[in-house]
Amino acid sequence: MVYLKPVVNASAFAPFYSIPTTGDTTKIQSLTQMMSGQQVPPLPRWDWFATSFRPTASIYQKIADIVTKAPELATIQSTAGGSLAIGVQPINTNLIRTGKAQGGNSLGLKNVNQTWFVLDAGWISSDADAMIHNVTRALNTRIGEASKAEGVYEPYEFMNDASWDQDVISRYGVEGKRNMMQVQRKYDPNLVFQKLVPGGWKLPKDDYGEYGY
Repeated sequence: MVYLKPVVNASAFAPFYSIPTTGDTTKIQSLTQMMSGQQVPPLPRWDWFATSFRPTASIYQKIADIVTKAPELATIQSTAGGSLAIGVQPINTNLIRTGKAQGGNSLGLKNVNQTWFVLDAGWISSDADAMIHNVTRALNTRIGEASKAEGVYEPYEFMNDASWDQDVISRYGVEGKRNMMQVQRKYDPNLVFQKLVPGGWKLPKDDYGEYGY
């Protein structure tokens, strides 16, 4: 958790102070210092999967059950260096409203409190690439199905945390894609970023096989 003002023991985090911990690294520090202090296992291979939902106690309990009891975990555990971490990013409606007021909502976010959730899988050998990718995707699918059953599913997938085969841009909705294509038409008419820059997610072609032109 991060508090953006230089305040010791911010009252916003008061509910957490009574929870017992095995370590405490909270202090006033720069973003660079905070990031360098993260303890990431020295594994050479990583994959991520993203999903989103509206937060409730019930969905968090179901996710806790999935990431601790699902059969896919045995596959990860049996792989050399197999590791699984989760990330929870709470997004408040104030952030969504402010973003819309200052430039729009190309991401197609609904004006609701939501959690951007990520599964991080790590391992050692390239021989396990497909297997770990598939089982992590299966775990992510379980979480998505659980949030749909709870009626709290949100279609948005955070691009920074999504895996290579997640259809991120389609989650922005028709209006979001249209806005991005208009920006592309204005600032990149020669499609340099679309055709010459490798990797990442690209804007899809329209029904006529064109990039919004």
